[in-house]
Amino acid sequence: MNDFPFRREYTARFNRVLDYIDHHLAEELRLETLAELALFSPFHFHRLFLAWQGETLADYIRRRRLEIAGMRLVMQADKPVLTIALDCGFGSGESFARAFRQQFGCSPSVWRKEGYAAQRKSRHGNSKFGQLDGKSGQAPGDGQGDDSGMSAATGLQLPKETIMTFDANAITIETLAPVRIAYLRRTGPYGGPGIWEHWQRFNQWCGAHGLHGGRAMYGISLDDPTITAPAQCRYDAAVAVDAGFSASGEAAIRELPGGRYALYEFFGLPEECGDMWMTLFREWLPDSGLQLDDRPCFEIYLPRHGFEAETRRFGCQIAIPVRAL
Repeated sequence: MNDFPFRREYTARFNRVLDYIDHHLAEELRLETLAELALFSPFHFHRLFLAWQGETLADYIRRRRLEIAGMRLVMQADKPVLTIALDCGFGSGESFARAFRQQFGCSPSVWRKEGYAAQRKSRHGNSKFGQLDGKSGQAPGDGQGDDSGMSAATGLQLPKETIMTFDANAITIETLAPVRIAYLRRTGPYGGPGIWEHWQRFNQWCGAHGLHGGRAMYGISLDDPTITAPAQCRYDAAVAVDAGFSASGEAAIRELPGGRYALYEFFGLPEECGDMWMTLFREWLPDSGLQLDDRPCFEIYLPRHGFEAETRRFGCQIAIPVRAL
């Protein structure tokens, strides 16, 4: 792996800022606080953030607030629009509605009823953002895998006709404990060779830090490409680490949130895993008495999950965050 320590340090600092923003959207996000978190002076932080992220700090915060609000409007159908607006950092329902319409072309209420579904349908096959169809598979345990489309770990793949057969009795609802993870983040489309190359880099990093010994690994997609432009979608390749472990370079440490998850064991082809995610959302979730929570969806790769290089078949545990309907 090429060694660019200064670039990796910048990446790690800005990733800390982006994670902080996502966890404090309802609060006032002061320039001084974010600059201090990145260990840059407030005087230079705006310019550095724009150069690294490609958008101003204010534009980024506004976009993330609207994207999170867009997801919560669909996932938390029982919450009033105003409550979601305030939870995402908007001062009033009027300012939220105005910003939301400017971003998504409809009111929050219309988005909740039909706009989100229409957006997903319009992006199927002819996305203005160039979203790829399919699923990217990865078997992080040994650095091998295949990438044939969008990551299954998005949990919200674009609509497809394929409905997979699944055993509803095999789905378990479990309360998972929080997990301390070291992760390497990638920003870009969930489809194409980028995810596979990212896992190769992450596996090299894990090997260099002695982190391959039977540890759980995770593929975590942080955005819904129906809402977030694929070029801005974030994906974490992650591994469970001990309390005393310190990350280096652009890798960082955070906590994967615990809580109630629907778990389903999968073994098959990468594209079949993507279909299984969609099938569980379409066929199982509406009858389960549960709804999506706004924690990330992810795939868990345990030592018992294998990867067959000759067939490209791999195993993982699909983890869907849920709460009572």
